[in-house]
Amino acid sequence: LNKLKSIYRLKLKEEIPYFENILKEPFTKELLEDLWKKVHKLSGSAGMYGFLELSTITHEFDIQLQEIFETDFTPHVHVIKDQISGIIKVIEII
Repeated sequence: LNKLKSIYRLKLKEEIPYFENILKEPFTKELLEDLWKKVHKLSGSAGMYGFLELSTITHEFDIQLQEIFETDFTPHVHVIKDQISGIIKVIEII
């Protein structure tokens, strides 16, 4: 189990550039949908491997993105960027 957790930890580190690039891109509905899928998947897998802090923040962000996705997301861009930055920081310390 520890070996699988170590492999997963390395895969998490490989996700950092994805999130960093999202911060640089102009936000579109398609980009948010892709982000939502990524965050949802990360929420479940992080919890499964015992990374509870990452699972918690991504789960909360998943719910936020669902709500934002159903409305005009432009007023929420700063919140989305803050959440992404938080995810990056948690992954970096794992």
